[in-house]
Amino acid sequence: MFTIATRQASYRAESEDRALVLQATPQALVLALADGVGGQPGGGEAAQLAIETVELEGAALIRREARYWRGLVQALDDALAAHPEAGQTTLIALCLTAHKILGASVGDSEAWWITAAGHFALTEAQKRKPYLGTGAAEPVAFTLPLTEPGTLLLASDGLFKYADPLAITEAVRTAVSVEDAATALETLASAPAGRFYDDLALVLVRVDTIAPWIRFLNRFKAG
Repeated sequence: MFTIATRQASYRAESEDRALVLQATPQALVLALADGVGGQPGGGEAAQLAIETVELEGAALIRREARYWRGLVQALDDALAAHPEAGQTTLIALCLTAHKILGASVGDSEAWWITAAGHFALTEAQKRKPYLGTGAAEPVAFTLPLTEPGTLLLASDGLFKYADPLAITEAVRTAVSVEDAATALETLASAPAGRFYDDLALVLVRVDTIAPWIRFLNRFKAG
């Protein structure tokens, strides 16, 4: 049902980006991506703590509405703000099943659903600032019923700041495999000499089939 590829890279020895892929059930994945805020202490620690929390608590939310994912991210904001070593981070936390994507996010990392028709930015309405860990973050929930096969992309701004949106979409759409797509995105995020401009984390999940009854139901709900 799901084919997965992940990448992490950086221009420095230790990246502050983190990612999670958790097979919660045979039909559901919990995914998360966090980009620790640079220029201040504790960014990597904040990202790691955010990912660990989603890993511990996300599986319990796979059958809940997106607002519960927003609640998880909101609670994390308070927890990180009170933590003595944690700084600030972005966070995308979501559940992917064969018929929908739902979750919540804050910051400038992005999640896209890419199909033959183009891409849909799940995180388009998110609040870039305040970041998670300030105690003032405003996470935004999202839900997308799936009506056709496609690929889910989560990535930090190490990709989206340096690659053209059309090039990203085409790299994913035209790749034979998700591993090929991940390699192509790494290339887009790097300088001509192969050095990266920023920390980079990305997760790709290809959903090859959508059951006909699910496709019909989701299209019916969409009106």
